Formats: sequence, structure tokens, C-alpha cells
Amino acid sequence: MKTSIGIWIDKEKAFIVTLNDSQGFKMIPSYIADHYFEAKRVPHSERAGHTQIDLKERVQKHEHEVIKNYLKKVLSELKDASEIVIFGPSNMKNELKKMIEEDHNLASKLKAVENADFMTHNQIVAWVKTFFRGSARYTKTAV
Repeated sequence: MKTSIGIWIDKEKAFIVTLNDSQGFKMIPSYIADHYFEAKRVPHSERAGHTQIDLKERVQKHEHEVIKNYLKKVLSELKDASEIVIFGPSNMKNELKKMIEEDHNLASKLKAVENADFMTHNQIVAWVKTFFRGSARYTKTAV
């Protein structure tokens, strides 16, 4: 059974549309906005004895971990995929693409990474269905 998965992603959330014998739709929140709220409350630096600690750097490392965990959650939904398309308005789709390309099992299944505006749930599902109906026109070079 062929399982086609489309992922609309931005910094706030990812919508995963699964098409096979049935149709699935799942939302994964990023919690990145919560991280930014906490980061604003952190002072720029503090002293620990004679050592100056750069808290801004610590916050950036934490942000990187929050994003990495978010993308790992999205990747965990792709294990049964036969083919994958990523689309969305932000650069997060390119970060997800990099992680997919690092996984040799998933890399060959990635068909395209496309720019797309903000969409409703119904528009996302329709976009994925339209993409995979016409996916013969896409090749690995389209990625």
C-alpha cells in the first residue's frame, strides 16, 4: 500500500496529511513561541564568581534544541511514507529537508520542497491531493 505524506510547516506548527487507503490529518505544535517568551525574561549576562556567563548564547542553544525536537517529532510521523512533499511559508521547511536528507531511508522518498502561503486545513489537504495526483512531473532534481 502506497502512503503519500504532505507536510505544511512553519515555526508554530506542522500539519501532516497522510494519503493511503484512508486520509489522515495531524497537527504538531512547535512550542517555539513559548521559548521566545521565556527568552525575553532572561538577562543578557550574569556573573558567576569571576566568570561572565553569556545567557544570550545559552538561550540560542536552547532555541536550537527546541527546533531540533520539533523537527524530530515531525520526522517520527514519516516512518511509513512511500513519498513525501514539504511545503509552507517559512524557512522551517528547509530545516526539515536537511534532516530528511540525513536519513538515508527517507531521503529517496522526498519528492519536493515547495513555497506555499498560509492555508486552511481543507486547502492543505487539497494541495497535497493535487500534488500527488500530478507527482509524475516531479523528479528528484525538483527538490
